[in-house]
Amino acid sequence: AAEPVHDVLGIGARSGVGCAIWHHDGQQSLGADRLADEVRHQGGVDASRQPDERTVETRLPQLTADELAALESGCERQLDALQLLLDDPVTKIRVHGDYHLGQVLQTGQDFIVLDFEGEPARRLEERRAKQCALKDVAGMLRSFNYAACASRRQIHAEAQHDETITALWEQLIADAFWTGYTTIAKPGQAPFMPGTQAGAEQVLRVFELDKTIYEIGYELNNRPDWLDIPVQGLRRLLHRPM
Repeated sequence: AAEPVHDVLGIGARSGVGCAIWHHDGQQSLGADRLADEVRHQGGVDASRQPDERTVETRLPQLTADELAALESGCERQLDALQLLLDDPVTKIRVHGDYHLGQVLQTGQDFIVLDFEGEPARRLEERRAKQCALKDVAGMLRSFNYAACASRRQIHAEAQHDETITALWEQLIADAFWTGYTTIAKPGQAPFMPGTQAGAEQVLRVFELDKTIYEIGYELNNRPDWLDIPVQGLRRLLHRPM
């Protein structure tokens, strides 16, 4: 049997547990506030990042007319899920703000998280503000997708089974992370989580969408040859049933 340090799913679960623990500890030491005001302004999701159709059409010729229409309606539909944060007494906390695999160092069975500075494209006051904890979870889930896509690029995989393997790895480690996270941060019990598992997953999708839109802007401005990764992620999110 593989040693625990090499157990990828174990690592995913433990990192999810670790994320939930420092969310919980941060809430205890740094305080928490109701999320109601943020929800009325897209729940902390940056309204300025919601896509303008003409801008997207000009800069993302990869998207068809149908996909552009789906992007607009999909954003509106998914943002409706933020109403769940008003229905439940969810609190906002200090979050990492730019949580991804590049910010995590493994030290034996434990992890060190680096650079609690938030997304570099956001204003300083936004990065310092308390937000929904699921923003960090969404960031890590998107990072798993980047890792899977980057591995296919690195090995120049062309065979269908290679894509199937990396997609399976992504799904398994994402599920392990989410399971580990919700083992500690239980919906309906942790004050920074929505009241039900289904509600938490709906809100999580909103933050995944927000992160993907951020990634598209980042890649357009910095690494246009990597743009296909968030664009494919966007397609997948918009076709995922709510």
